[in-house]
Amino acid sequence: MRIVFLGIGGVGGYMGANFLRSEMEHEITLIGRGSHQEAIDTAGLRVVGDTEEFTVLVPKTKLDGSYDLVILGVKSYDFEAAITQIKPHITEQSIVIAFANGVSHKAFLQERLNAKVLEGAVYILSHIEEPGVIRKKGNVFAAVIGSEIYKEEVLIVEALFKKAKLRVKTPENITEALWKKYLFISAFATLSSYYDCSIREVYETHREVCETLLNEIVAVAEAQGIMIRDELPKALQTASSLPQEASTSMHLDFQNTRRNELEVLTYDVIRLGLELGVKSPLYEKMYYALKAKESKLNKT
Repeated sequence: MRIVFLGIGGVGGYMGANFLRSEMEHEITLIGRGSHQEAIDTAGLRVVGDTEEFTVLVPKTKLDGSYDLVILGVKSYDFEAAITQIKPHITEQSIVIAFANGVSHKAFLQERLNAKVLEGAVYILSHIEEPGVIRKKGNVFAAVIGSEIYKEEVLIVEALFKKAKLRVKTPENITEALWKKYLFISAFATLSSYYDCSIREVYETHREVCETLLNEIVAVAEAQGIMIRDELPKALQTASSLPQEASTSMHLDFQNTRRNELEVLTYDVIRLGLELGVKSPLYEKMYYALKAKESKLNKT
C-alpha cells in the first residue's frame, strides 16, 4: 500500500513516526510544512515521551502519484487547504480518514472527495515541541476508527495500526464513539483555555464547573439520541489522572497566539443545542469570553 500522513504535528506526526518505526512493508509518506518539515528533512522526526524517545528517518516527504490510504492529521480549520492538496492524489478506491477534533467531519469530506471516507478520533496528548520534535505526554493513546459502509476498509486500517503497535478500537457505533471523545475534549479544551491552566488544574480547582459544562454537552448529545451520560464520570476520572502539566491543544494555541479550534470545540455545542432546542448557558459564557480573548490576542 501507499500511505500518506498529511499533517504531521502532535497527532499525525506521532502516528506516522510509529508507522515508520514498525518497518512495515508499505510505502509511507509524511507531509508537513515550514520549519517542522525542514527539520525532519535534515535530521528525521523525533518523538519524546515520558519514558521513551526515538527518531525515525523519513524517506518520502513529497506527494506523487495516488495513495491507497490518506491519514489527515490537520486541524479542522486546515481541512480546505488539505483537501485541495490531496485531491489530485486520490482515487475512488482511496481510503481517507481524518483524526481532527469534532463530530461532523465525515459529511464535510464526503462532499469534497470521491473516496472511501472513514470516521476517526484519537485520544492523545501531544504537540510539536520544536521543529522536528513531537512531545508525547502521559500514556494515553487510542485511535478510534469506524464506518457504517466500509467495514472491510476499517479492518485494513485496524491491521495497520496494530502492526505499528498503536492501540486501535473499531466500535460498531462510531457516532457514539466520536461523541464520547468529543465530550472530553470539547469540555476540557474550553475549560483549560478559559481558565488558562492545565486539564488537571481545572479539575482540581473548578470541579463543579467541569461537571456543569460536561452536563451541557451530554444534554445536547441526548437530544440527538446519543446516550453518553455514563461517560461523564469517566471524563472527570481521566482529567484527575493526567500529568499535572498536560493541557489541550486549543489551550496551547491560545497561549501561543495561533489559530485555534474554538468554533469546532466550543461553538458547535452551542450551535447544535440551538438547533435541538437545548440551551448551553455556560458554554455560551465561555465561548464569548474566549472569542473576546482571541480578538484581543490577534490585535497584539
